[in-house]
Amino acid sequence: MIIPTKLRPDMPPSYVSLSSSGMGHRMTVVPDNLIDPDPTSALLEHLQLRCQTTHENSLSPEANIVECSDLQPLFHYVVAGSCLFEDAQTTLPLEAGDLLLQFEGTPHRLQVSDKGSPGMGIADSSGRNYDCVQVLTGRIHAAGNDWTLLQNSLPSRIVLRRDDPHRQGISQILQNVSEELKDEQAGSWVIVNHLFTLVLMHLARHALQGNPPELSNWLRGLRDAELGPIMSRMLRQPEWPWTIASLAESGQLARSTFARRFRQVVGEAPMDVLTTIRMRIACELLQSDLGLKELSRRVGYRSVSAFSVAFRRKYQSSPWQYRQHVQASSLPRR
Repeated sequence: MIIPTKLRPDMPPSYVSLSSSGMGHRMTVVPDNLIDPDPTSALLEHLQLRCQTTHENSLSPEANIVECSDLQPLFHYVVAGSCLFEDAQTTLPLEAGDLLLQFEGTPHRLQVSDKGSPGMGIADSSGRNYDCVQVLTGRIHAAGNDWTLLQNSLPSRIVLRRDDPHRQGISQILQNVSEELKDEQAGSWVIVNHLFTLVLMHLARHALQGNPPELSNWLRGLRDAELGPIMSRMLRQPEWPWTIASLAESGQLARSTFARRFRQVVGEAPMDVLTTIRMRIACELLQSDLGLKELSRRVGYRSVSAFSVAFRRKYQSSPWQYRQHVQASSLPRR
């Protein structure tokens, strides 16, 4: 049976059970009845991918160009009309209902095309009329703004067409975006951002599944039969005071065997990976108003000073300095 309380100081309650036999009670470390995500799900959950709409752009005869100098990953969604995406190397036509995701930030601009010249009767993908070209722009976020786990899997830019027959699932999501914008119900912007995020998750899942494991050492570790469940626990319970010994025992491995195999497969020491996981989560939490004491606890540190030392070692900045920088540089959010 599963014991809902902690039996040992070095193991989380989720992985402790007690069984009975003729010899009496015996404690073993086994997974509980929580869903144990597959490797790709565990990694996607940790990445905390999300889209956040920040600007509504209207392209008209008086203002037919939008300059974008932001070097962060971003997206453009054409609500109505058509326009051109242009950077130093590329010109791409975009129609109503199309979504462009730019993962490597480069200066670019949106410009009205001849086909999409502003005028009365410009329609969106659901037939609603506008008097100018409408484009939504927003940021693409990952935990700690760290894209290293996906940089070898995703291209620098993806253009999704609303009627692409090879991406029917994504096309349906984009159609839902159009319908949500047309109805203008209360809370529509939250729904729209979640729909854009859902598209992003589909793309990331496909990219991770379609690439060979060696492109991501973390993914290779998550796919390993012995190490995968342990890494999933590190991702799901980073707040727990893990040690090499407790991580090894959670996977029923000898301490030395676990440490050696982990470095061989993942290319890093277990505690280094755990620190990276915690720091990515900390970067996300620092964008909120959460106090440093509670924040430190949530990422597995017993004191603010211990967390601050680890954070500075990783980012050459104090948590307070990082929070101030993020607040000063963040775009206005819808």
